[in-house]
Amino acid sequence: MASDNCRQSRRHELRREMILKAAAEEFALQGFANATLERIGERIGLSKASLYYYVSSKEQLLALILEQVTSRIAKQAALTEGSAESKLRAFVKAHVTVVATSVEGQVLGENVNVLLDRSTHEQFADVRERHERRLILILQEGIEAGEFRSLPVRPAVKLMFGGLNSIPLWYRPEGTLSLDALTQEVVDWMLGGLTKGESPSASL
Repeated sequence: MASDNCRQSRRHELRREMILKAAAEEFALQGFANATLERIGERIGLSKASLYYYVSSKEQLLALILEQVTSRIAKQAALTEGSAESKLRAFVKAHVTVVATSVEGQVLGENVNVLLDRSTHEQFADVRERHERRLILILQEGIEAGEFRSLPVRPAVKLMFGGLNSIPLWYRPEGTLSLDALTQEVVDWMLGGLTKGESPSASL
């Protein structure tokens, strides 16, 4: 009996993963506002009614996708220890890599307006707050250690994520700037505003 329950639970998990993948593709292609549960179900041969067995709403699907993305970023970034600067570099590299190379990351970039809406669904707000908190802690650590200058942390984090989350909208792998080079440029730009030294002059 326990074995049957385990197999049933695994089937449910696999089906849910398929639904999330289909939802990510739909959100990336159509945007959250235009995506429909019907089309998401059609991608994997499920009716809208069948989808409700696994998820309760389109909002829940987007929240679950965003949770996947931010958890993947946090897992990659957590491998680095040391200074606040090294942690910032690891966090930005993980964030840029995930959002620029995955469909789920594209969903994050395409739906920034949904995430930042003051009246946004509480599930979106919870995911966003947890992810922003990771960067807040890095900046606070750097300020306390004297690596970064004192500054309003939350506005700085909002500004940073605004830039980071827009990357899927314009980055092209076939372009002249590699992903590693892009990450380096982004981190250097951030550090120019965070460190106590003289900020680099704009090269535009």
